[in-house]
Amino acid sequence: MKKIFSFAVALFATITVSAQTYDLSTMNIVDADITVTNGTKSADSKYILVKNTAGETVNMTIAQLPNIVFAYKNSAEKTAYKVYPDKVQADGNQRDIIFNNVTPGTTITLTVGSKGSTGAAFVDGDKGTAFTGCVYQSGTTEFAPKVSGEETIYADLTVMATGSTVTIRETAGGYVLTKVVIGGGNGSALEDATVESAKAQKVIENGVIYIIKNGVKYNVLGAVVK
Repeated sequence: MKKIFSFAVALFATITVSAQTYDLSTMNIVDADITVTNGTKSADSKYILVKNTAGETVNMTIAQLPNIVFAYKNSAEKTAYKVYPDKVQADGNQRDIIFNNVTPGTTITLTVGSKGSTGAAFVDGDKGTAFTGCVYQSGTTEFAPKVSGEETIYADLTVMATGSTVTIRETAGGYVLTKVVIGGGNGSALEDATVESAKAQKVIENGVIYIIKNGVKYNVLGAVVK
């Protein structure tokens, strides 16, 4: 038996979360702001170097970015992140950004650019699933490589949360993050949800909740259901 609900009415009607903007370029992040578990951090002349412990998942948090965790796992010790005063560099693929305590329907926008000669990509592949607990909404998912000697070109990527925990994974060559906006940037998640209501539905099939957006079925974690 299938039950269909208006996504806006059933899920978004009570969302009133104001947008939160975290502009890293204005933060002046220092060593004391960074907490690392299952890994190490060390100060360089330009950045704080964060590495994972071999075989463990390093979790990094930054005081100015509440409810956001940067995570990376590898069987060997590797550089996970380089934290500059005004940006965070994910030093390769499979570096995750995890958002906790998110209200379903809230949008999250990242301002990112490629780290180096291998372009950044937020797409599913052999390096993992790009979006978990969320669905793509708008913006750039594949970024051209950074040209040596030239400035990094940044663009926005926006997803919509389908669960309370959202994980965004880059699956190509790493990236640089300069800004995060939670809540859409237009005042509230409710306004974002109203725009999306024509495209998204919550469906219950045999007691299981699915989300259908633009003809694609997702589970509550944001994974595509075949």
